Formats: sequence, C-alpha cells, structure tokens
Amino acid sequence: MRNAGSKQLPAPLQDWLNGGGGGGIGKPPAASNPPVERPARQHQGTVPAKHERKRDLRRALSRAAMALARQLTREFRTLYEADPKAFRSVAQQAQARVFRLKPGPKADPKIAQAAHERVGGAAWQTLYPKYIDYYTDTKSESTREYAEPGFPRKVNAHLQRHRHPRLRRQLLRATAVGKSTP
Repeated sequence: MRNAGSKQLPAPLQDWLNGGGGGGIGKPPAASNPPVERPARQHQGTVPAKHERKRDLRRALSRAAMALARQLTREFRTLYEADPKAFRSVAQQAQARVFRLKPGPKADPKIAQAAHERVGGAAWQTLYPKYIDYYTDTKSESTREYAEPGFPRKVNAHLQRHRHPRLRRQLLRATAVGKSTP
C-alpha cells in the first residue's frame, strides 16, 4: 500500500476534490468558462392538458344547465307540482328546439296533397299524372312502371307518419266490418 500523502496533486485539483468550485462532480470549471446563471422563465406556471379543460367545461356546462332547470322549477312551481311529467315534456321539447342537431329532410308538399286526396278515396291511377313529375311526358310504359311503385310507398308512409284521422276512421270501420263477419 502506498501512502496517499506522498503524492501531491496540483492545488486547483486538490481544491476541487475537497468540494470547492463545482461541487466535486464532473469536470472542474475552467477559468475562461465560468458557470452561467440561467435566466428566469418568462411564463410561470404550466398549461393544463387539453382533456382536463374539456372535463372542466363539461362540468361547468352541466352545473349551469342544472341551475337553469332549478330556476325554471322555481318560477313555474304551480305547473311543476300539478303535473311533473307535462312540465318535463314541455322543457324537453323547448330544449330540443333550441339545441337541434341538424334539420331533417324537407317533405315534398305534393306527397301530402296526394295523401289527402287518397284518404278522400281517389284512385292511384288518377293521382299518378297529377303528382308524379313528367309522368304524362314519359312515352314508354317501362319508364312509367319505374315511377309508379315508389309513389304509393311515399304516400302510405306519409299517412302512417301523420296518422290521418280520416284514415284511422276508415281503418276502424274496415276492421270492425271484418270482425263482425265470420
């Protein structure tokens, strides 16, 4: 074993090993390159992640909607206490009207008129030339056959959706007659 004190190190290196100038880890700082202080950050704090902001906005929206619903129940307490289901349905209809997602397809007014005439007892053959565009201009029978099946389907769908009162009466009469005869 050698004596550690027999070999002398240069003074700057001895200083560095003893904890002076640079903390004792890594290379000792050169005299021409002193340690530089980092400038302070301009923007303090951190930006929250995007998903956190969405959650906060959703929660805030939910709270605001609940506050508005409570305010409505307070203002219209008599209606709410008399019939809560009716109150809720009116509020839901108003909400659906305000926050409508997208408008639906516009119905063809000709189909509604044809349905009204069909309920009145008009035959399909009389309705075709009136309500199918270019029906009379088509010369071949095959092209007319393409147009004819779709028209009654649309008219019947309109009648089913709107539940026409006269049609209901006719159906009730037809089923009542059908049941009474054995």
